[in-house]
Amino acid sequence: MGRARSRKFRIMALMAIGEGSDQPECEVSQTAKGSAEIVARFAGAGQAKVTVDLSADGAPSQPTIEIRYDPQEGETEYLSIP
Repeated sequence: MGRARSRKFRIMALMAIGEGSDQPECEVSQTAKGSAEIVARFAGAGQAKVTVDLSADGAPSQPTIEIRYDPQEGETEYLSIP
């Protein structure tokens, strides 16, 4: 069975910013639902998990982005962009 061509596609870029060797440890994976998942661990600060919906079929004009930040100390923070 061949792959169908689509006129719609989504692209995601990941950029880590830090000073010198102060870079987060990142893992990128693709989920079965057509999303990309990035887990970034920051030494001494906690970790962030970002999920980006990359599906183009029936998706809204903007990708859905969900961010969860678990600090080493304090409450978990969430951000969702429709």
